[in-house]
Amino acid sequence: MLPETTQFRVFEKMNEGERLVVVATNIAETSITIPGIKYVVDTGREKVKHYDPSNDTENYKVQWISKASADQRAGRAGRIGPGHCFRLYSPAVFSEILPEFSVPEISKEPLDGLKDFPFPTPPKTRALAEAERCLKFLEALDSSGKIMPLGKVMAHFPMSPRHSRMLLAVIQNMKNIYNYTRANLVLGYAIAVAAALSTSNPFHMQCEANYPDENNSSRNDKSEKVEAQKFCVHEENLSQKSLRRMARLAQEKFINPRCEALTITYVLQMFERAQSPVEFCQKHTLHLKTMKEMSKLRKQLLQTM
Repeated sequence: MLPETTQFRVFEKMNEGERLVVVATNIAETSITIPGIKYVVDTGREKVKHYDPSNDTENYKVQWISKASADQRAGRAGRIGPGHCFRLYSPAVFSEILPEFSVPEISKEPLDGLKDFPFPTPPKTRALAEAERCLKFLEALDSSGKIMPLGKVMAHFPMSPRHSRMLLAVIQNMKNIYNYTRANLVLGYAIAVAAALSTSNPFHMQCEANYPDENNSSRNDKSEKVEAQKFCVHEENLSQKSLRRMARLAQEKFINPRCEALTITYVLQMFERAQSPVEFCQKHTLHLKTMKEMSKLRKQLLQTM
């Protein structure tokens, strides 16, 4: 994602003789209206998140859009004047392959935290059954589906049931560690791992990764913001292949061959020790916003414990 200041450039008035070209994801279907758009080129494709309840994993797939989405995309052209939509697929594809509507978001999310809720668009029965099975396996629910004391404790953690159960398992086993300092060290590592697993992978080099929060107005953050803007300009001039190579070289020092979670935990530790978070993320091609969220979650978990 681009920083907000760069995104808002689409609303700037064009000089005479210039043409505005906007490359956008499907967020531009309904969320925003850009004045002056006369032509829309619709690929007919979108990248959508899919959730597999059988193994509790999420992945992204490129697939055909729905007819409703196609109509929305066509409607972006000529909102305040004449316009035309060029579809990069045939009328036969539109009528025979494209579904009428997109799959509701509720069908793409894990449902471990939901049970017996009167949904306007109810999720699939199989997904609910798998979520209930997962909660019973984690001892959050008993065999009849009633919440157990352990489940009530798990509900206080701002994370998925699997990760909260992991932390509670560590606490339960701490009584077997007679060294108090060592027990606290183990708990600290467990909290850091849980925070790492509960957020996105920070190893994604994007311009926004090195861009401070827009709402932060301190003097230090303003200087960091200027540095990040300069880095973004530099980044835009590099090829994707070069960026991937830079990211790989910068991140090699953190790699833990045993587990990706331990790798990210080490990154979190070094991030919190860094004097300048922006410079640290720039140097190691990390996503600044993700690292901040991870650090905030770790501190929140420490307070919860």
